[in-house]
Amino acid sequence: MLYSNSKVYSIEKGCPWYDLQQYFGPPNVKWCEQTRCALITEPATTWSNFGMILPGLIIWKLSRNCEFKWIRLFGLNLMLMGLLSFFYHATNNLATQFIDFIGMYLYTGTIITINHARLKLNGESHTNFFMLVMGINVLLLSLFIFFDLSYQALILLNIVVVLIQEFLVFKQKPRVETKYGQLWISLIFMAMAQSFSLMDHTRIWCHPTNSVLHGHAIWHILAGISGIFSFMYYRQFDSLLAKKKNY
Repeated sequence: MLYSNSKVYSIEKGCPWYDLQQYFGPPNVKWCEQTRCALITEPATTWSNFGMILPGLIIWKLSRNCEFKWIRLFGLNLMLMGLLSFFYHATNNLATQFIDFIGMYLYTGTIITINHARLKLNGESHTNFFMLVMGINVLLLSLFIFFDLSYQALILLNIVVVLIQEFLVFKQKPRVETKYGQLWISLIFMAMAQSFSLMDHTRIWCHPTNSVLHGHAIWHILAGISGIFSFMYYRQFDSLLAKKKNY
């Protein structure tokens, strides 16, 4: 498994968010950063989410003239992923971790829906397909939480689905001319992000009292950079996808 369960009731009595953590329980992963008795319990892993929020804002502005709805939603959903992650790391409990995963599913679901359209599987509304993807992800997340399984693996599952879709698009005939450079750069940044996150969780790199930078904080920043290149890759299909009317 990418992660092992490491639930820790980290918020002391009398601190902000103590009651929420006691009621809902702690997240299934305790990152290296020391939990503080404050409104923002993990400053580094909270504020670093601007590494996703700001790229999302830039992408949202760049995509306003795009014709295909799901390309236009790319930046918005990257922003939401950063905002919901910000809320989770500030409050540190299972309920807000669940919401954090919803944010990640909004982002990966957008990419999966774009690839769904590229595969010309347009017999149904792309919006309905997106909602189906979200529903499956939320159901799996709920089951993994119930059975106390490592639900971080579900994000990897979404990435695998995207790669399978890319392979199916590549094998399509007639093949659409595609520039893959930005996709590879996006995947490299995401792999780097995951490496830093694992170093944090396994305590290979861990300085708990550091309020500035941690491995998982770097994950947020590199994931945001990955999102920029991912958007640049998918934007090349905007005109082609806009011809599909099943939004």
